[in-house]
Amino acid sequence: MKQKAEFQPLNLDRVNHKSFDCGIESINTYLYRYAARNMGLGLSSTFVLPVAVNTQYQKYEIAAFYTLAHQSLVTESIPTDQNLPRYPTPVILIAQLGVSVAYQGQGLGRNTLLTALEHSLAISSHPTGVPSFGVVLDAINDKALSFYRSFEFFQEFVGSPNKLFVSMKSIAYLFDKNF
Repeated sequence: MKQKAEFQPLNLDRVNHKSFDCGIESINTYLYRYAARNMGLGLSSTFVLPVAVNTQYQKYEIAAFYTLAHQSLVTESIPTDQNLPRYPTPVILIAQLGVSVAYQGQGLGRNTLLTALEHSLAISSHPTGVPSFGVVLDAINDKALSFYRSFEFFQEFVGSPNKLFVSMKSIAYLFDKNF
């Protein structure tokens, strides 16, 4: 099987989302039951990396996916030294991220995370986009937390070690873009 070049918005007419298995039931269930529904409600957007299959009429399998949503946080909870206004601060939430067990251990988790971060930056910095101060994610387990910590640019929330934050300025620096 060959991966298509880029992530695409989830389209149930084109992908077989029910065959996806990342090894974590709650992430699989989200993709099966809630991703398309939440997109339809305007709550989040899910992007998939399709894998080409041999049959012309068969739907694509999913190698990896991520889901983005907007969220507001109490300013005092954000791990930053920047002086922010006292009202809730907008951020982008990486609500879900999963890599099929068939593709784990090949760097696809890293690529998926970096794609989600770059996509978040594009949303936030585009003139017609919605500004966000940073990106937040909740590591689902210790293995995921270790993976995210390996990037060294995430900061932990005080009292919530599985909740991580990175500012848009840091993401822009990471991708060497003016912000």
